[in-house]
Order: sequence, then C-alpha cells, then structure tokens
Amino acid sequence: MGALSKSPLLVELFYDVVSPYSWLAFEVLCRYRPIWNLNLQFRPVLLGGIMKESGNRPPMMVPGKGLYMIKDIERLSKFYKVPVTIPPIMTDFILNGPGSRPAQRFLTALQQDSPAQLEAMSRSLWNQLLCKLPLVNMSTCELHSVIRFFTAKNETAVNIHRNLVSVYGEGCMSIQMVRRWRSWFLEGWQNVHDDERSGRPVTATDNAAVAAVWNVVEADRRVTIDKIMIRLPPGI
Repeated sequence: MGALSKSPLLVELFYDVVSPYSWLAFEVLCRYRPIWNLNLQFRPVLLGGIMKESGNRPPMMVPGKGLYMIKDIERLSKFYKVPVTIPPIMTDFILNGPGSRPAQRFLTALQQDSPAQLEAMSRSLWNQLLCKLPLVNMSTCELHSVIRFFTAKNETAVNIHRNLVSVYGEGCMSIQMVRRWRSWFLEGWQNVHDDERSGRPVTATDNAAVAAVWNVVEADRRVTIDKIMIRLPPGI
C-alpha cells in the first residue's frame, strides 16, 4: 500500500491573524495538505495573551528582531509566494489599537458554528491586515453565527455590534438587526440562516410582513421601530 493510503496525519495549527509567520505556515499547510495527507485542523488563539503569560515580547518590539523580521518575511513571502507584508503601523496597531482580539474572537465563534468557513475567513482577515487587499463580504449566516456565539456568552447587543464593526466595518449590520437576532437566540432560535423564500423579495406590501408588523403594533401602540424589528418572527 502506498503512503497516501494511510490515515491522514492530524495537524493542528494554532494561529493569530496578527502574525505573518502564522499566515505563511497556514498557506504552506493548506497548499500541501493533499500531498502530505494531512487532516488539518485550525485553532484560532490570541497571540497577545500567549506573549503576556510567557513573559515574551512581539518581535517588532525588540529592535534587532524587528529589523531581521522585516527582511525575513520579505524573503519567505517571495519563496512561498504568499503576499504577506508588515505594515508600518503594525506596532501601533498592537500596542494602541484593538490588536487581533476582535478578529480572533470572531474566528473562534466561526470555528464553533460554521467551521467550513474558517479557512476562507482566516485568509480574508490576513489579506486585510497584512496584504491590504479588499476584505471579502461576509455572508449574513456568518454574522448570525457570531451573534449566536456572543449571545450564549451573555454579551449585550451593543458589545456584539461593537465586535462585528471592529472587524468588518460600520456597514456589516445595524445595531437594530443585532438586537433582533440576539432576541431570537435568547428565545431558543438556533438556525443562523434566513428562511428560504421563493419569488420576489419581501417588501412593505407583502401580506405576511404587513400582518406581522400590524400584530406587533396592535399589541403595543407605543412600540418603537427598534422594538418592532426585535418582535417580528424570523424570516419577516
């Protein structure tokens, strides 16, 4: 029997999208996964936390290491054909900015709720941070997965929305919609996908939508728009 007939070798990659070396390892393992017969499992971690607990410092904060790292990453980028660069603002991003915490929390949520999306989304975040390529649009079901994860952690809608915006920008989802989905998950709703529909999109003249809104308003004449959105059933 040939080598490839054996059971795949389990390899767990613990990574943080703030690390250029993590990206290089990620792409090499993905590239040669079928050749090396690997069962590759992705494990997002917070590198800053590991550095703190181990008493270590990021290479960019050590002058000698920082200078070497810039040259080393340039060489490895060319050799492995991975478009990784180290932005000039990297040190400030780590020390004074949000760092990679929001991104890593999002990837952890994705790992639990939509693991099939983890590889592509990790690559997109690296492209955004270390390559300055346009970030791909995130599907609504992935956003809902993040909301469900943070709802289970008893996070408020405001904090959930802040985490989404910190990674994907202001236009990813409104705070009203975050509140709506959080409310459904608190009530036991588990599906992260919008209900399947046929025909034209729902509009203000859709009978089911109008009836649903009317029922909410009839129950409370002083209800606000935000509360109407929360109280509407999924799919409306």
